[in-house]
Amino acid sequence: MKQDKAATEAASLPSSIVFAARHLLVILLSLLIPSSIRAFPHRHDCPPSASLRRPASRLSSLVRRHNTSLNDHSSGTSVIRAIATDFDGTFLNSSHGCSPANVWAYREAMRRGYAIFPATGRSRPGAFNAMGQVLGEELRREGSPGVYLNGLLVYGPDGPNDLVFTRTMDAATSESVVEMCRSLEASFVAYSGDAILCEQRTHHTDRLATYKEPRPHPIGPLTDALRGRDTSRESSGTRGVRNGQGELLVNKFIILDEAERIDALRGWVEGRLAGKATITQALPTMLEILPLGASKGDGVRRLMEHMQMDLRHMLALGDAENDKEMLTLAGHSVATANAHASVRSVAQHLVSSNDQDGFSEALERLCGITQTPPPPSPAVEESRTTRSSRKVTTTLS
Repeated sequence: MKQDKAATEAASLPSSIVFAARHLLVILLSLLIPSSIRAFPHRHDCPPSASLRRPASRLSSLVRRHNTSLNDHSSGTSVIRAIATDFDGTFLNSSHGCSPANVWAYREAMRRGYAIFPATGRSRPGAFNAMGQVLGEELRREGSPGVYLNGLLVYGPDGPNDLVFTRTMDAATSESVVEMCRSLEASFVAYSGDAILCEQRTHHTDRLATYKEPRPHPIGPLTDALRGRDTSRESSGTRGVRNGQGELLVNKFIILDEAERIDALRGWVEGRLAGKATITQALPTMLEILPLGASKGDGVRRLMEHMQMDLRHMLALGDAENDKEMLTLAGHSVATANAHASVRSVAQHLVSSNDQDGFSEALERLCGITQTPPPPSPAVEESRTTRSSRKVTTTLS
């Protein structure tokens, strides 16, 4: 019995020595292997070595740089990915032109990947004309997202013919507007697609050309055109949009007169067209008549949905009554110092006026677009120096 027990203990001795040796080897290896390797014991957890990393594509680099810029310079809880800007009174100065600083900021926003677009009551040709020969012609040729005619004509980002949405006034309301304007002996125009039409030219209708809009084209009685009875056989650029029966389709009407008369007419026109049309203003000398319920804000919402972008990621800039809904929809809203008090009250931020490059100031402060544009011409520099002496300093809240 004792011999068997001794034999068993002798046989187990080599196993104990092997176990101890293995344990000692594990301890020695743990001391010798660098901690940087021990930290990633599984292959899928290891960071790739520099020599094995795949070079980033140009597109991914742009996206990464763009997102860094957005995160660094956005306010609130959402980053800015889209920029909707009003034109008259916001992007454009009081002379209805755009400054070198604003043009540069617009182009730079495009270059950085922002979905930047006009949101204006202007026609599409009028917006491109106002942007200057270089930028305007580029966007006219290549296409650009945009909201025109106060939300009644919306184009997407995929080329110049990417029509997303259009809305026209019903024929009965259109005829009522024409008859009403005749009874008032008021100058008025009809916007139909990219065309601006009138019954006859007056000094008020011709004033649209000073805003760089297409000159209104006289076609005679608009009631005949609305019924398809006019004899116009000209191009769509001067004939407007027609249906299959040749009847004119009108997006909106504008009554043009002196500011005092427009103020006096507005209440009466609203009462006359109550329940039939929406009345709004962008400029004091123009009263706009839109299809019932239409608005610039509705057009902006449709475009953002088309581009699959959240309104929380949109920066909107404006100054007038027709901009208010757009500003309230946007995650980030800016009013210029020249904006109507009711517009300033709904905007989150206030910047300098449209004559003091408030647009570029907003993009600098909210989007980090801070690079200095090319030096302006001496005449522009002198004008800007004169303006700077009366510049109103504002801060973003």
